[in-house]
Amino acid sequence: MLLSTSLPLSESMPLSTSQRFLIPPFQRLRFTVLFMVATGLGWFLVGFVLQSLQQPPFTIVWQPQGLLGTFVNGLVAGLIVGATQWIVLRRYVPDWLWMLVTCAGYVMVMTTLQSWSGLIEVSTIAPALSTLPPQATAIVLSMLSIGLAA
Repeated sequence: MLLSTSLPLSESMPLSTSQRFLIPPFQRLRFTVLFMVATGLGWFLVGFVLQSLQQPPFTIVWQPQGLLGTFVNGLVAGLIVGATQWIVLRRYVPDWLWMLVTCAGYVMVMTTLQSWSGLIEVSTIAPALSTLPPQATAIVLSMLSIGLAA
């Protein structure tokens, strides 16, 4: 008679680097919902914090317009959203570098959007949109700048 000790599949076979970071199948729905809630909460906090940064005590020291203001906005937004996402991700990604990478991504995207929006406004596209209502013009210009930044 042969005695065998059965090990769970995860212990009997070594996991590759990419498999260690995969979310187990039964936890994917929960993870997705929590990640979306964390991102939404992060954006809510970003709106609240950036709105408070544009109040008079802060505008004396820091001007929210221009490339430097956009850099600070991207830095604040990236840190807040990255931190709220990392609260969910810390079970699967053990390092805090997610916040740093998210922050860098937000800074790059927001400065790129600011640069492209300045270029679009002075180009021939903006005068062609002058026949549209102001709200529609703003929406079209923001969609163009987001598309160009992507």
